[in-house]
Amino acid sequence: MYEDYYEVVTVEELADILRIGLSTAYRLVRTREIASFRVANSYRIEREAIKDFIIQNTQRQKNKSHLY
Repeated sequence: MYEDYYEVVTVEELADILRIGLSTAYRLVRTREIASFRVANSYRIEREAIKDFIIQNTQRQKNKSHLY
């Protein structure tokens, strides 16, 4: 599914890729949890930034599980 998208995606596509709500996707972008840039009034996210986000959050989850 990830490969079905262009190298740069919209917030709507980000939400679809991560299977999250649109407001959550906007929050991730606005808080810079996922790197993005603006084109006019729209955010754009590189697929590589999404991949980095997933890797970072997967590692955080693994680290948290070692605490218990």
